[in-house]
Amino acid sequence: MKKDDFPDAIGSEVESLTQELLLDQREHIDRYIVIADTKAAFLIGLLSAVILALYQSSALKQLLVPLSEWGFSQGLLVMALLSLAASVLLSIFVVRPRLFNTVERGLIPWLGVSSFPDRAEYLKCLGAATRGQLMEELAGNVYDLSNIARRKYYWLGWSFRMTAIALVTSGLAYLLKF
Repeated sequence: MKKDDFPDAIGSEVESLTQELLLDQREHIDRYIVIADTKAAFLIGLLSAVILALYQSSALKQLLVPLSEWGFSQGLLVMALLSLAASVLLSIFVVRPRLFNTVERGLIPWLGVSSFPDRAEYLKCLGAATRGQLMEELAGNVYDLSNIARRKYYWLGWSFRMTAIALVTSGLAYLLKF
């Protein structure tokens, strides 16, 4: 038998596999997004603890001397504080892409679904959609989530780099205080 003898069966099987793949991709990407947000929250907690440790250790009192009397330790402390602040800001940027993702009306993303005037209108549009339109919506959602994940991991990478600098400079500033 030839492939042409079963065009509908093959077409529906491919469509079913495509749908399954899209749903798996969507779940996989969603997990990566949650992990990025969790890592960013961990970094913010860690950085807050370092800031608190510097404050409680009286290391910040080194900055109260006149600027003309500043030495290496004060410069290092300023660098530590700036890198700590930058690290926190970069970690906040990890959360930002999902918060400000603008989606117009749609059948899958929550922002698109919530743009319908009411539940009945959403259900009406959902019921009128063809299987192809729903697959297109799902594929578009996977694409949008992939871009969100890419942006999150971009900022997370920079946050980790800056956190490394912040931890080293903070540790040195803490040790030089004594």
